[in-house]
Amino acid sequence: MKRLHPAKILVLGYLLYSIVGCLILSLPICHVGSIKLLDAYFTAISAVSTTGLATIDIGREYNFLGQAVILLLVQLGGIGYMTFSSFILLCTSQKLSAYRKKIGASSFAFPKDFSIQEFISSVIIFSFLCECLGAIALSLIFWQKGIEHWAWNGLFHSVSAFCTAGLSLFSDGFISFQTDIACNLVLAVLAILGSLGFIVSLDFYKKWTQENRSLSFTTQVILTVSGLFLTLGTFLFFGLETITDRSSLFREGMIGFFQV
Repeated sequence: MKRLHPAKILVLGYLLYSIVGCLILSLPICHVGSIKLLDAYFTAISAVSTTGLATIDIGREYNFLGQAVILLLVQLGGIGYMTFSSFILLCTSQKLSAYRKKIGASSFAFPKDFSIQEFISSVIIFSFLCECLGAIALSLIFWQKGIEHWAWNGLFHSVSAFCTAGLSLFSDGFISFQTDIACNLVLAVLAILGSLGFIVSLDFYKKWTQENRSLSFTTQVILTVSGLFLTLGTFLFFGLETITDRSSLFREGMIGFFQV
């Protein structure tokens, strides 16, 4: 029997995960009131694709189980379900088949000096480390603010930020935190690390630990383009705002940077 092309496997996999996520989110045990099937499917698609859009207030409409399902979908969409499932196989001491390696290689590009097993393990460890540190930092911020369920909110928003999903359990998003420097900084660092990816971070680590090593051309291009977009985007948001008070200059600048 002829096997499907790896690209088709990836697309079908994400479609399957979104459908399963929709069915689970539509169950009564996952939400507080009544939720339409279309809203559940939109939420699942948004989570898997890390789009960050929602037609309902997920913090109020979904209970802890529903929010946990959304978080899992965000994680699978952000890291990649093939990466995640391959890591589980590696943890159980099972070897990856040639076909699975081919699918994994088609879902991301990795350095030539890396084996796919080493790359997958490194990506998962790097991602979880960033998310855990971010969760601790956000939890402390939320705890100081007296926010209910501060630990869960810290974990959820850390994963959401690192995967650049943009989903929030707060009804107003992070509007109430727009002047909180610590919160904005943590979320921005997580989003930047998640968007730049593991390879860029690895390149920085090797440059830091190895003498006479320069950043790769790919890393330099990524950093230059990302820095350019961040700078221009921040100034555009800042310039389009009507500022009547000098005391709000820093606030508007920080909001502009966060939006970018």
